[in-house]
Amino acid sequence: MKKTLYILRGLPGSGKSTIAGRISDGRGVILSTDEYFMDGELYNFNPSRLGAAHKWNLSRAILSMDKGITPVIIDNTNVRLRDAERYIKAAVARGYCVEVREPDTLWKFDAAELARRNRHGVSEEAIGKMLDRWEDERRFMRFA
Repeated sequence: MKKTLYILRGLPGSGKSTIAGRISDGRGVILSTDEYFMDGELYNFNPSRLGAAHKWNLSRAILSMDKGITPVIIDNTNVRLRDAERYIKAAVARGYCVEVREPDTLWKFDAAELARRNRHGVSEEAIGKMLDRWEDERRFMRFA
Protein backbone atom coordinates (compact mmCIF):
# COMPACT_ATOMS: atom_id res chain seq x y z
CA MET A 1 0.00 0.00 0.00
CA LYS A 2 1.28 3.46 -0.94
CA LYS A 3 2.03 5.55 2.14
CA THR A 4 1.15 9.22 1.68
CA LEU A 5 1.79 12.45 3.55
CA TYR A 6 -0.57 15.24 2.51
CA ILE A 7 0.61 18.79 3.10
CA LEU A 8 -2.40 21.08 3.16
CA ARG A 9 -1.78 24.76 2.71
CA GLY A 10 -4.14 27.66 2.88
CA LEU A 11 -5.04 30.63 4.99
CA PRO A 12 -7.38 30.34 7.99
CA GLY A 13 -10.95 29.88 6.79
CA SER A 14 -9.99 28.80 3.27
CA GLY A 15 -11.22 25.20 3.55
CA LYS A 16 -8.18 23.13 4.58
CA SER A 17 -10.02 21.19 7.26
CA THR A 18 -12.79 20.31 4.80
CA ILE A 19 -10.17 18.91 2.41
CA ALA A 20 -8.53 17.02 5.29
CA GLY A 21 -11.80 15.31 6.13
CA ARG A 22 -12.38 14.31 2.51
CA ILE A 23 -8.87 12.89 2.12
CA SER A 24 -9.03 11.02 5.40
CA ASP A 25 -12.53 9.59 5.03
CA GLY A 26 -12.01 7.99 8.44
CA ARG A 27 -8.55 6.63 7.64
CA GLY A 28 -5.13 7.77 8.76
CA VAL A 29 -4.57 10.80 10.93
CA ILE A 30 -5.16 14.55 10.58
CA LEU A 31 -2.60 16.62 12.47
CA SER A 32 -2.85 20.36 13.05
CA THR A 33 -0.63 22.66 15.06
CA ASP A 34 -3.83 24.44 16.15
CA GLU A 35 -4.62 21.43 18.37
CA TYR A 36 -1.73 22.47 20.63
CA PHE A 37 -3.68 25.59 21.57
CA MET A 38 -6.99 23.88 22.30
CA ASP A 39 -8.20 23.87 25.89
CA GLY A 40 -11.24 21.65 25.63
CA GLU A 41 -13.46 23.51 23.15
CA LEU A 42 -11.64 26.83 23.65
CA TYR A 43 -8.85 27.97 21.32
CA ASN A 44 -6.16 29.84 23.29
CA PHE A 45 -3.52 30.91 20.77
CA ASN A 46 -0.28 32.15 22.28
CA PRO A 47 2.25 33.35 19.69
CA SER A 48 5.14 32.86 22.12
CA ARG A 49 4.36 29.09 22.10
CA LEU A 50 4.14 28.73 18.31
CA GLY A 51 7.63 27.23 17.97
CA ALA A 52 6.82 24.61 20.60
CA ALA A 53 3.49 23.90 18.92
CA HIS A 54 5.16 23.25 15.56
CA LYS A 55 7.74 20.93 17.15
CA TRP A 56 4.94 19.06 18.93
CA ASN A 57 2.97 18.59 15.72
CA LEU A 58 6.06 17.49 13.77
CA SER A 59 6.85 14.89 16.44
CA ARG A 60 3.28 13.55 16.16
CA ALA A 61 3.67 13.30 12.39
CA ILE A 62 6.99 11.47 12.67
CA LEU A 63 5.54 9.06 15.22
CA SER A 64 2.58 8.37 12.92
CA MET A 65 4.86 7.76 9.95
CA ASP A 66 7.16 5.53 12.02
CA LYS A 67 4.06 3.42 12.72
CA GLY A 68 3.27 3.29 8.99
CA ILE A 69 -0.03 5.15 9.33
CA THR A 70 -1.44 6.40 6.05
CA PRO A 71 -2.53 8.89 5.12
CA VAL A 72 -0.84 11.43 7.39
CA ILE A 73 -2.48 14.79 6.76
CA ILE A 74 -0.87 18.03 7.92
CA ASP A 75 -3.62 20.63 8.30
CA ASN A 76 -1.52 23.79 8.73
CA THR A 77 -1.35 27.08 6.83
CA ASN A 78 2.09 26.26 5.32
CA VAL A 79 2.35 29.78 3.91
CA ARG A 80 5.98 29.20 2.87
CA LEU A 81 7.78 26.09 1.70
CA ARG A 82 10.05 26.25 4.74
CA ASP A 83 6.95 25.82 6.94
CA ALA A 84 6.43 22.34 5.45
CA GLU A 85 10.01 21.27 4.76
CA ARG A 86 10.58 19.31 7.97
CA TYR A 87 7.41 17.29 7.37
CA ILE A 88 8.43 16.64 3.77
CA LYS A 89 11.97 15.55 4.67
CA ALA A 90 10.67 13.24 7.40
CA ALA A 91 8.16 11.70 4.99
CA VAL A 92 10.69 11.11 2.20
CA ALA A 93 13.12 9.54 4.69
CA ARG A 94 10.35 7.10 5.69
CA GLY A 95 9.31 6.15 2.18
CA TYR A 96 6.16 8.27 2.03
CA CYS A 97 4.89 9.97 -1.11
CA VAL A 98 4.16 13.65 -0.57
CA GLU A 99 1.15 15.44 -2.02
CA VAL A 100 0.49 19.15 -1.59
CA ARG A 101 -3.13 20.31 -1.66
CA GLU A 102 -4.73 23.75 -1.49
CA PRO A 103 -8.39 24.70 -1.24
CA ASP A 104 -9.95 25.96 -4.46
CA THR A 105 -12.53 28.12 -2.71
CA LEU A 106 -13.37 31.43 -4.35
CA TRP A 107 -12.40 33.31 -1.16
CA LYS A 108 -9.02 31.65 -0.50
CA PHE A 109 -7.17 34.99 -0.93
CA ASP A 110 -9.92 37.35 0.30
CA ALA A 111 -8.72 38.48 3.74
CA ALA A 112 -12.07 39.91 4.83
CA GLU A 113 -13.98 36.75 3.90
CA LEU A 114 -11.32 34.50 5.45
CA ALA A 115 -11.51 36.50 8.70
CA ARG A 116 -15.28 36.01 8.69
CA ARG A 117 -15.09 32.27 7.99
CA ASN A 118 -12.19 30.99 10.11
CA ARG A 119 -12.94 29.07 13.31
CA HIS A 120 -10.23 30.58 15.50
CA GLY A 121 -11.00 34.27 15.22
CA VAL A 122 -7.90 35.16 13.20
CA SER A 123 -8.25 38.82 12.29
CA GLU A 124 -8.32 40.28 8.80
CA GLU A 125 -5.08 42.12 9.63
CA ALA A 126 -3.30 38.89 10.64
CA ILE A 127 -4.56 37.13 7.53
CA GLY A 128 -3.34 40.06 5.42
CA LYS A 129 0.15 39.60 6.87
CA MET A 130 0.03 35.91 5.96
CA LEU A 131 -1.04 36.85 2.44
CA ASP A 132 2.00 39.12 2.18
CA ARG A 133 4.26 36.11 2.93
CA TRP A 134 2.33 33.63 0.73
CA GLU A 135 4.61 31.63 -1.60
CA ASP A 136 3.41 30.48 -4.98
CA GLU A 137 2.33 26.84 -5.09
CA ARG A 138 4.94 26.07 -7.76
CA ARG A 139 7.61 26.11 -5.04
CA PHE A 140 5.81 23.13 -3.51
CA MET A 141 5.20 21.23 -6.72
CA ARG A 142 8.58 19.52 -6.79
CA PHE A 143 7.20 17.31 -4.00
CA ALA A 144 3.86 16.53 -5.62
